[in-house]
Amino acid sequence: MHTVVTVKKDGSGLVEENIFIGKEIINMFKEFAAAFADSTQPQQEFKMFEEEKIKAKASELGEGIEFVSMKNIVTDEKEGYTAIYKFKDLNTVKVNQDPSNEMPMGESKKEVIRQVNMYFLNL
Repeated sequence: MHTVVTVKKDGSGLVEENIFIGKEIINMFKEFAAAFADSTQPQQEFKMFEEEKIKAKASELGEGIEFVSMKNIVTDEKEGYTAIYKFKDLNTVKVNQDPSNEMPMGESKKEVIRQVNMYFLNL
């Protein structure tokens, strides 16, 4: 994961966020999600990156920050996205200095990890 902030002379600019995760890890999440899925509920397609959450992240980046675009990127080894946000005043931008807590781990994914951990602890 890396973030690039580009600033123009007038203090406006762009925030480019790039997140990539190895396909092995993504496949592991898909397998765990399927294994621990509630059989009484319709099966939803597993998505590591949810566009609505990425759009909503604009508010976390600061007041007046706007979502511009998102591009999914898939290679043989990894999957991820590049998201672009724009701002009018650099002073309103908040960039997280600890990107490890920014990894896409929604509550359902956290529950899958918890269940997997419990499984291995009980072996």
